[in-house]
Amino acid sequence: MKSTRKVVGFITCIVLLILNSGIVSASEITTGKEIVEDVKVQNPEEFYNISSSDTLKSVTSMTRGASKPTSTWNIANSGQYDFDFSVRAGNSVYSGYNFTGTTSAVLYINAAPTGSYTEAEYTVKIYRNEFGFDDEIGSFVKNTSNDQNYQINLSNLNSSHKYYFRIWPNGDAGLSGHGYWKN
Repeated sequence: MKSTRKVVGFITCIVLLILNSGIVSASEITTGKEIVEDVKVQNPEEFYNISSSDTLKSVTSMTRGASKPTSTWNIANSGQYDFDFSVRAGNSVYSGYNFTGTTSAVLYINAAPTGSYTEAEYTVKIYRNEFGFDDEIGSFVKNTSNDQNYQINLSNLNSSHKYYFRIWPNGDAGLSGHGYWKN
């Protein structure tokens, strides 16, 4: 009877833990939550500058449409990920990869409206992708008139977790630009 109570008590604790806080790993308990902060870039040239000492990678077009990335880019092994993007109104664009291998990262975006529009509001969301579940860790709404050059600093990341981002215009204007993800 005592062993049955222990088993029921243990199962109840596990169920409550999962329902109240999601699936928690030991590394999340010790490192805490990811910290995501946005920074307005004053001098964009210094942020999108690849020097000869950097590992040069070809610029990758991001996956378009409603599909999350399935491939992984290990920042520690492969270095900085550079990208170009273009997205029409009503659509979104995802990073081409899940990023892993670092405890801190910088996502830099330079965005401009397409067509005859002079400004565009857009949203950037950053997700942690673990076991097929997405956990949004940051969401920012920006306007190209104020935030054409935009940087997001991420810290306290778990280097074995996978992170990706998604960008979409909020109005009638499309959006195009470039950027990078690096540690």
